[in-house]
Amino acid sequence: MRPPVLAACDLRKSYGSVTALDGVSLDLHPGDSLAIVGESGSGKSTLLRCLAWLEQPGGGYVRFEGAPVMELDTTGRREFRRRVQLMLQDAAQALNPRWRALALVREPLDLLRPDLDATARETLARRCMERVALPDWAADRLPGEFSGGQRQRILLARAIVLDPSVLLLDEPFAGLDPPVQGELLALLRHLRAERQMATAFVTHDPGLAAAVADKIAVFGRGRIVEHGPTAGLLAQPVHPTTRLLVACHKARLFGGGSP
Repeated sequence: MRPPVLAACDLRKSYGSVTALDGVSLDLHPGDSLAIVGESGSGKSTLLRCLAWLEQPGGGYVRFEGAPVMELDTTGRREFRRRVQLMLQDAAQALNPRWRALALVREPLDLLRPDLDATARETLARRCMERVALPDWAADRLPGEFSGGQRQRILLARAIVLDPSVLLLDEPFAGLDPPVQGELLALLRHLRAERQMATAFVTHDPGLAAAVADKIAVFGRGRIVEHGPTAGLLAQPVHPTTRLLVACHKARLFGGGSP
């Protein structure tokens, strides 16, 4: 097996008296698809922010291609920023409402690919917009002129325009209509296979985990309480947290109440 492109090693993080991460370790290899599943407040989003180095852990470390991120020099840190991308759920917060879609997709290239001239950066941005099935007219529109699904496509285009090795996704398709959600999940699976990206997808929904990931890590109170191949783990959950999540998912599917 190829070595991991990104790894969390005994990550710990607290906010005052609240423990968000309590000794979390995981590896992401090229082409991996991992779902991180758990209830709200279990530490999933904190883990992604630490993996993307938007927040520094209080203990442990993150390795990028074997090197601790905190020890990377300026060139190494720039490469890390380019190759590890985080896609957020809230497009309204992530997208500047005064910028047109093409400028939003091009921005990561403007910041992290100064070796490319302006024409090359715009060409790449337009290709990524086409790749995520945004219409031709989208380039000159503002975020407020798009549907929710189209705004998520803009976020996805921004995330892949730098050709990342790792894509971290923090419930990016929550709240979308099922048909739109299905289209975006299919696109994500295709992009992962095409580019051999490693993906880590945070969700509270085991059904989404089954649709998007080969492996699953179940979170509870800042720790990974169970992990393994998605289909087997969801079919025969062992830990009480996993059993509860699966039971709640089945109850929603069949129109029942709380299990």
